[in-house]
Amino acid sequence: MTAVKVLKAAKSVGVTVRLDGSNLAISSRVKPPLELVAALKLHKAEIIELLQRHNAPDWRTIYDKRVAHLTQQRGLTGEVASLRAFEYCVGKWLVRNPERSDANLCIACQGDNWIGRPLLPFGVIPSRLVWLHSECWPGWYRGRRSGAVAALVGSGIDAPLNYQSDFEKTRN
Repeated sequence: MTAVKVLKAAKSVGVTVRLDGSNLAISSRVKPPLELVAALKLHKAEIIELLQRHNAPDWRTIYDKRVAHLTQQRGLTGEVASLRAFEYCVGKWLVRNPERSDANLCIACQGDNWIGRPLLPFGVIPSRLVWLHSECWPGWYRGRRSGAVAALVGSGIDAPLNYQSDFEKTRN
């Protein structure tokens, strides 16, 4: 059975398969058949790849629409509109590609929670929190933003010349 056939089989018995970050999440009104659960596990990597391709936003289109909106509706110049549109896409990428961490370990340094160096939750959605020491956050966040920039550049959007986010400007 292929990943496509597994997804079709899931749909035929009322099971919804979706991405939850980089994991699969299934939902159903009734308990899914054991054979289906086994097939989902067997083809998990292929299903994730298939759903990621299917659900992948067209970042170039998002960027171009944002530039058009900022120039036509807001009257910004091309350079400023490009910079703001790129920053908008970075923010959207970060939201659409959340990281998760164990509440007992810092996602950046893998250190644990102890007196004088507590782990703090970062994020706004309880199921998508990451846990960090306060001093680990700047480096972790800089790495997340770099990952977003790399993903956007990889999808065909050129980073504005001398691109540096507002966060990076204030931290240097």
